[in-house]
Amino acid sequence: MNRTTRFAASAVAAALLIPAAALGVTPTASALGGPLDSALDAAQTHIELALPAPGHQDTWNMTVRNTGPIARQVSFTVLTAEGAAFEGANPAQLALVSSGRTLAEASAVAQLTGRSFDLGSLAAGETRVVTATIGLPIEAGDEYRTAQAVVDWRFSSLRESDDAGDSPIASTGSDVVPWLVAAALAILGGAYLVLILRRRREDGS
Repeated sequence: MNRTTRFAASAVAAALLIPAAALGVTPTASALGGPLDSALDAAQTHIELALPAPGHQDTWNMTVRNTGPIARQVSFTVLTAEGAAFEGANPAQLALVSSGRTLAEASAVAQLTGRSFDLGSLAAGETRVVTATIGLPIEAGDEYRTAQAVVDWRFSSLRESDDAGDSPIASTGSDVVPWLVAAALAILGGAYLVLILRRRREDGS
């Protein structure tokens, strides 16, 4: 392999690696709960509950704060809701409220798990609270007396654009991806041109 061919091969490899690195996601502990990025602070993302008596309800608060310097669009997701409390003929139900707005009426957890709820814009330093209510139907029997409920949730966000006319930009760095893709295409084009010129010189000699 001559020097020109080696250069072209290296350029192609680099071009392929650039977009892969830009688009890759490294798993972290936050994938199991908690905020997606450092701009959010959530004091708690997991809870284990004892059920209230049939026909009664208990509540708890889930709080998130924007620790970044700019406003962010924040969402809330119920990751998992497990335990004997959510099983059987009369399982416990969850309801979600934030800032006086109902996110979800009392529902079976299967209808809530994995869903994302928009919490609106959070200014720098601002805090938002999601209140969850767990209730056991009056028809529930003694089988729920010692049942446990385990709930995990996550807050995530998008950075608001400085220009009100632009759509929000994901805080994961996706705004630089187009530039990296363009650079990769330029490298590929240059490598192809070098190969063509080299072949023409060889044919003409």
